[in-house]
Amino acid sequence: MTAEGVLAAIAQGDETALQSLDPLLIDARDRRNDTALHIAGKVGRASVLRALLQLPWPSVDVTNIEGLTPLHVAASKGHANIVEILLDSGAAIDAAPRSGQTALYMAVNLGRVDTVRLLLSRGADPNTVTRDGNTPLFAAAGRGSHESTLLLLDLLVAAGADVHRTNRGERSALVQAIESSRRNATIVEYLLQLKPREAALTQALWAALPYADLLALLLAAGADANSIAAGENPLHYALNRMHLDSARLLVPVTTPNTRDYFGQTPLMVAVASCNESNGWDTSLLVQLLDYGADVRLRDQHGSTALTKAIATDCPAAVALLAPLMDVNAIDGTNTSEDGRSILHEAIGNNSVDSVAALIPHVPNASAYHYDGQSLLDVAILYNHRAVAAFLAQTVFEGTA
Repeated sequence: MTAEGVLAAIAQGDETALQSLDPLLIDARDRRNDTALHIAGKVGRASVLRALLQLPWPSVDVTNIEGLTPLHVAASKGHANIVEILLDSGAAIDAAPRSGQTALYMAVNLGRVDTVRLLLSRGADPNTVTRDGNTPLFAAAGRGSHESTLLLLDLLVAAGADVHRTNRGERSALVQAIESSRRNATIVEYLLQLKPREAALTQALWAALPYADLLALLLAAGADANSIAAGENPLHYALNRMHLDSARLLVPVTTPNTRDYFGQTPLMVAVASCNESNGWDTSLLVQLLDYGADVRLRDQHGSTALTKAIATDCPAAVALLAPLMDVNAIDGTNTSEDGRSILHEAIGNNSVDSVAALIPHVPNASAYHYDGQSLLDVAILYNHRAVAAFLAQTVFEGTA
């Protein structure tokens, strides 16, 4: 039988091909550049491997096209008995290809608990790093809710895995667990019990903002809800991206009137995010107000939360905020930066509901003129017929 035929026979588990081993088999390779040792490690045939190891291999750590040794292949398949034979034959336990993934890393990544336990018992380094700076702990953290994950974490931590290490992206294993597509609260809880440092907690809080259940765990662990990144705090971020359940968790622990890059407070951002189709409602505004949000504040363009509510056509927010603006005296002469009144802004936005919410707080609305025009004139000029009709019936004599 040719060397290539022997390789194929080994791959199929045919041990009769080993009855007369030819030393030339050492040089035989398949299309992946796998040797007979790689193939035996892949199929998990201990007797085949022992027979092959009788040949004068220059090294048991021969590599294939990916730089993987037979130990890598056996570990990734979870063949602990094959791993043990290779280690007994002198395989380098922490050998790694260009990716930096050791046999331990691969076994962890694929959930091979018995193989991981064996490698660690034989002295595998739990803190080797991949090209991206990830350790086996990162691989375990990213596995999510698999039953093996907690066992893997226990094994690595007991073996001395550095729970504070960050990768080349300055991300921790905790962040890896949160950002994984297989994220799981149990794994996040486990990693939090390892007492991550303050910087890691803060970073993890930002990563958890889209996931309210995970955010709650971070807040309970003492993560800083008032950190600033890219000109906004976590509450600004959650509101801007409609992570409303997370926003509700953040309100009680956030300084209420912190400004973002544009001078906006969380209340302003919440109003500007008005979109009831996404679960938004005024209860979030009420919560912000209860925790000290100041309705009088203006952003860098001079807008208040109320004017933003008008601009975004959010009558529910207008109705809630208008009665609270007594300090700014909402009347016919209360003006925005261009000299127009707040009520005029609502008329220009063609929102009957917003105008209706404001009118009770503007006792002299009929007296207001802008550029020689009354509010009714403005509504007619804009051809906002419904608004004009409403004003005619409630504020002015006659009809529109």
